[in-house]
Amino acid sequence: MQEGLASTIHAWLHNLSAILIFSFFILPVALILSLKWFNPPVSSYMLAFELSGDKNPVHYQWKDWDEIAASAPRAIITAKDQLFSKRAAIDFEQLKHAFDKFPQGSQIYGTSAITKQAVRNLFLWNDKSLFTRGLESWLTLLMETSLDKKRILEIYLNIVEFTPGIYGVESASQRFFYKPAAKLTDNDAALLAAVLSNPEQYQVNSNSVVVEDHQRWILDQMKALDLSTMLAENDDNVFHASLF
Repeated sequence: MQEGLASTIHAWLHNLSAILIFSFFILPVALILSLKWFNPPVSSYMLAFELSGDKNPVHYQWKDWDEIAASAPRAIITAKDQLFSKRAAIDFEQLKHAFDKFPQGSQIYGTSAITKQAVRNLFLWNDKSLFTRGLESWLTLLMETSLDKKRILEIYLNIVEFTPGIYGVESASQRFFYKPAAKLTDNDAALLAAVLSNPEQYQVNSNSVVVEDHQRWILDQMKALDLSTMLAENDDNVFHASLF
């Protein structure tokens, strides 16, 4: 009887271990590696919006890098992460700072790197718990070591939420400016980037003083950003070597 119970428990633990290994290691690696060749058909944020019961449909239309005006990635990098081309997968200084502060609060804040936000929008959910942040960091590490910066930025531009139901720079450009993303001006792109800090609160067409001030700041900062040079830089000095 005891031998049978021990055997059952052993088999259960073996199966559980296999499931955990598949869920946290094999499946994420396979999903992220596939992004080298395939464009994501949907994101977790899009699915969450669909399940929220909102009557408005999801607007999402993928556009390749060459079909997006250069003003869009320049504005996004300016607004979200000006060290994007140089930043390692995990910013250990910020991570250490976050863990040092953790006992005083209830959540851990990671870096604001574009790669992390791409991971969050694509695979995760809007949650700041320790577990979610840990999973986000692991997936970010996988993405940074599997894809180059240009591909990561291309994915982010296509899936980021500009307002509930509007995902990607093409959908946002069509919705707010009635033109394709290929024709976005610096002013247009800066305005889109200005709402990304809180797309549920800030609206592109709201005439908000806060959004307009942020737009002007982004435009000013964009003048000093050379996108082609940034993406062509050799990042040997950071943890960005492909492992796969």
